[in-house]
Amino acid sequence: MIDDLRDGLNTVAPPAALDRTPSMDHEIDPQLELRLRILACDLIQRAGRALSIPQFSVGTAQVLLHRFYFAASLKKFGVRDMVLGALFLATKLEETPRRMRDIINVVHHAVLLQQGHPDPPMLDVHGMEYADLERAMMRAEMYLLKYLAFHVHVAHPHMWLVNYLQAMRLARPPLAQTAWNYVNDSYRLPLLCMVQPHVVACAAIQLAADDHAVGLSEGWAALLNVRPADLEYVTAQIHHLATIPPLRWDLPVTADALAREWMGPDVAHRLSHDGWKESLATRGQIAVVAPAPPPPQLEPATPPHVG
Repeated sequence: MIDDLRDGLNTVAPPAALDRTPSMDHEIDPQLELRLRILACDLIQRAGRALSIPQFSVGTAQVLLHRFYFAASLKKFGVRDMVLGALFLATKLEETPRRMRDIINVVHHAVLLQQGHPDPPMLDVHGMEYADLERAMMRAEMYLLKYLAFHVHVAHPHMWLVNYLQAMRLARPPLAQTAWNYVNDSYRLPLLCMVQPHVVACAAIQLAADDHAVGLSEGWAALLNVRPADLEYVTAQIHHLATIPPLRWDLPVTADALAREWMGPDVAHRLSHDGWKESLATRGQIAVVAPAPPPPQLEPATPPHVG
């Protein structure tokens, strides 16, 4: 499923896994898979903020989740359960543990917020729903370890980013902060399952330099062992994030919901921006203004008859 490249760096998916994921084999639309990956990463990020989990631990959970879906299908493993398992496992790997009930409550709360509930209640830790989620989290952690064959080490781009910025004398607040933000955004995509972290760091520097109109020497990335094609690909993928419409409220967070509602031929249309507007309108979250009716056609005035 995944191959080691060099000690101390990440494991990456082989080309065959990138071209055809298990979810695609189960006839899940590739754009739906991408949206669900992004949704899962957003849920991890939101839960991480609520629990004050360090960004490295949050990033580790996101990378583990992306790796998992190169080995397993969304049709069998829903994103809600895998978010629970990835966050639980990552906090232990990065030695920033959190209580199980805190992770369960916060992820459950984040899912309900995503689905449009304005003030979702907290779970009763003695209730059946909590018990089901607790079992789901423990199973998800086990599946992560099994399907990843214990390849759970994650090298993050931030270390390379800081070193490169300092070496290039670009470690000043506006540009450095922008590059840091681009690195954090990259975790929403499975880029760290495709390339090594120093490539993502270089792409973030390139994007930040473009944003701040800072010229970089020609071929600078090649000096850092980054191929031009890889740099171009990663920068394009991060740019592509801005073109993805806001996530629909009704994206399936469980495998059952996906199989029941998102396996039809109309998935591509439902993922369009117009479909997103319609779905929010049905929840009353935005007002969709109907076009004004055309003005009535008035009959031309009849001139008075003069006798």
